Amino acid sequence: MADHNIFRGLITALITPFNAAHEVDYDALKRLLHIQITNNVDSIIICSTTGESPTLSKAEKIQIIRFIVSEVNNKMSIIVATGSNNTEESAEFSKEVCALGVDGLILVTPYYNKPTQQGLYTHLKHIANSVHLPIMLYNVPSRTGVMLAASTVVALSQDCDNITAIKESSGNLEYMMRIIQDTRSDFSLLAGDDIVAYPYIALGANGLVSVMSNAFPQAMKLLIDYSNQGDFAQAKQQHYKLLHAMRSISQNGTNPMAIKYILHKMSVISNELRLPMVPLASPLSIDNKDKTDTIASLDNIITALR
Repeated sequence: MADHNIFRGLITALITPFNAAHEVDYDALKRLLHIQITNNVDSIIICSTTGESPTLSKAEKIQIIRFIVSEVNNKMSIIVATGSNNTEESAEFSKEVCALGVDGLILVTPYYNKPTQQGLYTHLKHIANSVHLPIMLYNVPSRTGVMLAASTVVALSQDCDNITAIKESSGNLEYMMRIIQDTRSDFSLLAGDDIVAYPYIALGANGLVSVMSNAFPQAMKLLIDYSNQGDFAQAKQQHYKLLHAMRSISQNGTNPMAIKYILHKMSVISNELRLPMVPLASPLSIDNKDKTDTIASLDNIITALR
């Protein structure tokens, strides 16, 4: 049975820092890793959507993985995003990554193809059967255009010993509870958005894959630790202390625009993204009339939580 313990607690979906030439900035990456390690983050996910994976070449991903494995040196678990909408390519890349000394993989549902549930099941099972490391599924219909049905998650948890978790980003509480209730006892469900971590864990989830913990791991670790320990009075207090920050980060631009802006203001990285993503810059253009959070609110967050 694959080890599922890496899919618990606070997991940071790590950004990929770039320099002005839009090359990977390894000095900044080292600083970012140091922040995660010293604040006792349980695991990191690398080369994911938050890490701008669509704009990273395979060679860059391999180099990033090797660098991070060396820098982390077993101080926290390393999970690599190897999923795509090409089954054989994902399987081959997953096999390569498994040989680099990482601890687990995360597989997003295939995007754009819009496969049936049978197609999703077969795709994910094929990749899982090609590797030995534990795997976290990733359900994020807002980005992929497809929902991984709860029945499909349950079937995969029963049929693949190394599929041991799911990152759940649909926000559907009934769906989340069905997975927790119907999967095997060692299967983990993690909240895929900072803002729902507290209610998800209260209903039986095992932790959070966080964007905000790139910049504020200590504050997010408190929230997750209180929640996982069943201290929901303290967890509730911490949740509402962080609520404005979580809302502002999610509403200012598309991830990882806001978190990169914050890390830049904290002198950890440069505020550089690769096209088609662009940096968050002042003044912020707001398309939604009802949206009130601005860059000023992000600056206030840094002052409040740093």
